[in-house]
Amino acid sequence: MKLGIDFGTTHTVAALTDQGNFPVVNFSSPEGDWFDYFPSLIAVNGTQVKFGFEAYQVLDNPNWTLVRSVKSLLKHIGQNEVLEIEGHRYGIKKLLIDFFSAFKEALSNASSLDLGTEPISASVAVPANTNNTQRFVTQDAFTGGGFDLINVLNEPSAATMEYTRHFFRAVGLSPKRFLLVYDLGGGTFDASVAEIHDHYHQIIATQGIEDLGGDQFDQVLAEMVMDAAGIAGPLSYAERVSLLEMAREKKESLTPHSKSLLFEWAPKGQAPQVIRIEVKDYLTLCEPLVDRTLAVTEALIERVSGKRGIEGLEDFTAVYLVGGMANFPLVARKLKQLYGQHKVKKSHHAKSSVAIGLAILGDSSFEDLVLKESLTRHFGLWREGDKGESLVFDLLFEKDQPLPAKNEPPLVLRRRYRPSHNIGVFRFQECGALEEGRPTGLVTVWRQINCPFDPQLLGQDLGDLEVTRTQEPLDFEVEELYSLNHQGEISFTVINHWNGHAQTFQLSRMSAIQ
Repeated sequence: MKLGIDFGTTHTVAALTDQGNFPVVNFSSPEGDWFDYFPSLIAVNGTQVKFGFEAYQVLDNPNWTLVRSVKSLLKHIGQNEVLEIEGHRYGIKKLLIDFFSAFKEALSNASSLDLGTEPISASVAVPANTNNTQRFVTQDAFTGGGFDLINVLNEPSAATMEYTRHFFRAVGLSPKRFLLVYDLGGGTFDASVAEIHDHYHQIIATQGIEDLGGDQFDQVLAEMVMDAAGIAGPLSYAERVSLLEMAREKKESLTPHSKSLLFEWAPKGQAPQVIRIEVKDYLTLCEPLVDRTLAVTEALIERVSGKRGIEGLEDFTAVYLVGGMANFPLVARKLKQLYGQHKVKKSHHAKSSVAIGLAILGDSSFEDLVLKESLTRHFGLWREGDKGESLVFDLLFEKDQPLPAKNEPPLVLRRRYRPSHNIGVFRFQECGALEEGRPTGLVTVWRQINCPFDPQLLGQDLGDLEVTRTQEPLDFEVEELYSLNHQGEISFTVINHWNGHAQTFQLSRMSAIQ
């Protein structure tokens, strides 16, 4: 059985690949109610752990602590592999694997699927601007949870698949071949520009904000409730989580005609208050958040102007609105004010657009469809310049570099030189932007790799050896080969041409999580 699975910050959504149909999977809660999602929640109590609907059941149980926005744990996986809650330590990677094991069990025993013992092949998505560590931890968590992964896409790329499925006739008739995907989810924002044809899709460029999504809108509403209740002091972890979940539910109930939101809430030990929040005041406070996303889309349009025949917004067939925040009234309103009433199209399946797009990609009738992604971040390494007097960033693969299609060979880049050190020290970084040739913005530092250049050091432990510079370059050459595949994974091979010795490293994950 093939599924498209969108692991969202708030909800995890699955869509089935079923002979040209792509229905969204429904899940049954312990109370017998049906939902078109599985909650992305974990609850912990000492050594006990609950997931999904069972975690939501203990939201107000003082013995349990709820972990919201499970996906956001991935943002810190490179620095923190352990989550500390109420004096207990939980391995993040194990929590994620156990979450997907519980999700797979829910698919088998509490969903609309007739799964039986049939294995599940899954196509999954990650935010476009996530770093490679997060991508690989996500893949490891899915496979550790019992899924057979067949595709890993960026979320806006999957939404492009869903768009062409539901607007195929319009795409075929329109001379405009470019689509701007606006994807505001529960924890991240991504915008993507795609060139779309009947059997060929090329992701031209992406841009996003890693720390802006529905969670930040929940925080605004929660703070308004605290102010209205006269609560100035900090809340406990459990109280804050409970209030944020209440704020999320109220936020998701909003319609364009909503006037006010009612809360019955107070911190533990105090009598609950009935609190009224005026929607117009809430939306006013949220405007700066939406404006940040619009600034990104404007910058993206400017960045692609002049490429592939794009001159401006008029060359786009649509601005396509997807994601968990697509139904938030302020988002569509401001997009239409900026781009026009008829240019903005909201997906009929906004919260499940990514899952449906992934399911479409798994359909055998789309085997001839070529989808080419682009690199979403700059990648390079630091080298010495001026005979060791300065450091220079060597940009290996540039942001927006088109990736090969799934069945195409990887891109290969070479560097060849005479070394000037006894040991080669490779300090790799990826980043969202460059300023005067140096990484800036959100910078991810990869693990350092040391390779022996001096033939006498071959086979030795380099950990305690001093790196020394020679007065003149050594009398042989070293070659570096970088291979970039269709998923944006980079491997690195260094060849010592003095003796032919070669070492290959996979640069997609940090040593701490291997």
